[in-house]
Amino acid sequence: MQKVLFILNYGQNLGLGHLSRCSIIAKCYRENGISTHLLTKSCSSPEDEKLNAFNFLHFYNEDHIIKEFLDLYKNHLFSTIVIDDYFIDYKKIISNVESHTKVLRFDLEPNLQDKSSITINYNPCYKNNDINHLVGPDYILIDNKFKNLKRKCTNDQVFVFFGGGDDYSAIDKFSDYLNFLSSRHSRVNIAITKLYKNKETIIEKYKSNSSFNVLIDSENYPEILNNCMFALTSGGTITYESAFLEIPMQIVSVADNQVKQSQAWDEHNNAKYVGSVQSVDSMILKNSYKHFFSDQNQINKWFKHKSIMVDGYGAERIMNHTTD
Repeated sequence: MQKVLFILNYGQNLGLGHLSRCSIIAKCYRENGISTHLLTKSCSSPEDEKLNAFNFLHFYNEDHIIKEFLDLYKNHLFSTIVIDDYFIDYKKIISNVESHTKVLRFDLEPNLQDKSSITINYNPCYKNNDINHLVGPDYILIDNKFKNLKRKCTNDQVFVFFGGGDDYSAIDKFSDYLNFLSSRHSRVNIAITKLYKNKETIIEKYKSNSSFNVLIDSENYPEILNNCMFALTSGGTITYESAFLEIPMQIVSVADNQVKQSQAWDEHNNAKYVGSVQSVDSMILKNSYKHFFSDQNQINKWFKHKSIMVDGYGAERIMNHTTD
């Protein structure tokens, strides 16, 4: 049986993006009879349901990662290694694997001339025309729970999500804008996760207001997003899910690595990028709303020109590239 090893980290400071996207690829491998292993830090929480995508979990001590990786590699002779950790010295890993093992790695700034490994970057600013690397929207990863959903004919609800690990105080900072939205829409759905340090404060603030619906790791997340008029989001994984569901986005980036893709979504008319969480305030968001999101006709004017369509087969394309 072929075996695939994923090397990544996740948690409150890093968020769940790395784990989320690798779990989608891992599910695809498992469905095709390939054994999946995860190597992550010993301090990582073993409770997240996304870990179910992996047949085996292995934990390493940060000071001994290369040694622990080598021990694992010798015992299992993986056919493919997927690295999704920007802080790991991937060159040391590559130098210690045999030629029959394919190495894939997520890279924020892909060097397309580097043939030592296969780069994955599905940022919409890249084009799908490189034979050595997996870059561009064709490789966007969509979890199966977002597929085959039916959309209601009309819905004026709004979806709000600023990331899985932390909201960077965005919900509190934009409270005036959220109240503004609640006065114009039937409901404002605020999605958060159990990793949020301020989750209790958010719940307490909005629980008594029927115009708001606070979702904590909700299983209904995809369905609710699918039936919203538009989404106020960070520039992370939520943008790919919204693009797949064809939900217009008002984006506020919460990390530097989100800026480039947020701008790309804007350039392709899949979203309106307002700016970073440090530079944006409620007034700026209201002005953006009045220009682009105040009614369905206004949204349609720009959103009908969107030029990136996400088909949801990114994981299959990645798997096929390593099993051909």
